[in-house]
Amino acid sequence: MRKTLLRLLRLGTSPESLALGIALGVAGGLFPVFGTTTVLCVIVGAIFRVNPVLIQTVNYAMYPVYFPAVALLVVAGQWLFGEEHDVAAMVLLAKLQDNAGWWRTLGQLGRLLGHAVLVWLLLAPPMVLLLRRLLLPWMGRMVRTRSAAATSDRS
Repeated sequence: MRKTLLRLLRLGTSPESLALGIALGVAGGLFPVFGTTTVLCVIVGAIFRVNPVLIQTVNYAMYPVYFPAVALLVVAGQWLFGEEHDVAAMVLLAKLQDNAGWWRTLGQLGRLLGHAVLVWLLLAPPMVLLLRRLLLPWMGRMVRTRSAAATSDRS
């Protein structure tokens, strides 16, 4: 990842843009609707004009923590909206019941996912701002280190 960042800096990407791209990739990579994070990151990257390769690389790097993060978002959504659903019990009931049971279970799961999306919408903006602020000094150090190395190479 460090080599990719240095390559992007060499191509003229600003430290601010790198920090924002990483922060947006992290937030976008944790969007709770499975299979939509790539499209979301493309759209957000275009809106904020960050390097698409960077944002997608960070998005894909979030995959190992994706499912635990979504589980936490679902639990937070249940807490925030005062609803508790036993997902395993809903699936079992859907198996035991007719088509109406399936549709009812899908509706409940959809509501759980909708609540998780709302929690993500509440948490993503402050997370992006915090990550960008924390990453910016590191990106600045990378630029200074790269500049110092380039100066010493010329000598």
